[in-house]
Amino acid sequence: LQYTDEDNDRITFSSDNELRSALSAVPLGGTLKVYVKPKVRKSEEATPNTTVHTGIACDGCQGSVVGNRYK
Repeated sequence: LQYTDEDNDRITFSSDNELRSALSAVPLGGTLKVYVKPKVRKSEEATPNTTVHTGIACDGCQGSVVGNRYK
């Protein structure tokens, strides 16, 4: 979670106390915009899904279906 401070710097926060600190800097009636950036797991990043689905052919090219298969 991040917010932009008065100097236009993105500040990361991860606790209630840090959120309270950010809220205390917002002028009365102002808005605190919070940015959410999901964490990327190392295993998902480094290991692509290369599963070959035996006996399944692509409808378009008749080639093998590799990776995630959605039914």
